[in-house]
Amino acid sequence: MKFGADDPTTFFVGADEVDKIYLGTDEVWPVIPPGLGTMAFVGSSKGFAFGNGGVNQVVTTTLPTGTAANDFLVASLSFERVAIPNTPTGWTLIHYISDPNYTLALYATKVTSTMVSTGSASFQNTTNNAIWMKLGLTLFRPSSGTLSSFSVVSATEGSGLTASLPTSDVVVMAGGNNSGNNNAEASFDPPTGMTESVDAPWAAAPMGRISHALAYGIGVAGGGYTMNTGPLGRMYIGCGFDFT
Repeated sequence: MKFGADDPTTFFVGADEVDKIYLGTDEVWPVIPPGLGTMAFVGSSKGFAFGNGGVNQVVTTTLPTGTAANDFLVASLSFERVAIPNTPTGWTLIHYISDPNYTLALYATKVTSTMVSTGSASFQNTTNNAIWMKLGLTLFRPSSGTLSSFSVVSATEGSGLTASLPTSDVVVMAGGNNSGNNNAEASFDPPTGMTESVDAPWAAAPMGRISHALAYGIGVAGGGYTMNTGPLGRMYIGCGFDFT
């Protein structure tokens, strides 16, 4: 409600401050911004890198088609062997887990106009001797309203690819392993009630002999979710996000 060019934040009747103003039966003040609609999946992309065991190896992939400022973007990243992942500017490292042969990391960000103009995302291995790297991006957008911020409800990790996920606006589960020269994870099965957005299975060099996948759920109930039935399923990171 405006008076000329001014948008008042308080109104008084005599000495009493009022909290609502009606025009007939319609409440016209305060104006409450519309809430966010249900988050919706927009698209995904993936990339890989193959090196010679050097430090500072980089994996890059294009942003999912249609990426716009204020979207919500999740990145799932895999390295062969132990490697400490860096955190690019603008991203939040949600969690990472390593064993002697494999590293899995999960990141999230609210997309900026700079990211859109760049058109891609890059992540780097900053230590040790990762040879194969795989990167997946999964993009979400509210069905109405503008995303202001995201929060992590909880993040969990483990082996065996069964995660206990919280009830939240969006849940994601990244998983995979280093299957060496064995074609152990040729594909991944998403958990019941969830959808696979990234599938980067084992392949002969130079495509990368590590397995990597990410699945998501929108409005699914919290509980236990099993991602993969393969014999060497090793690691997972599960996470729930809420949005304002």
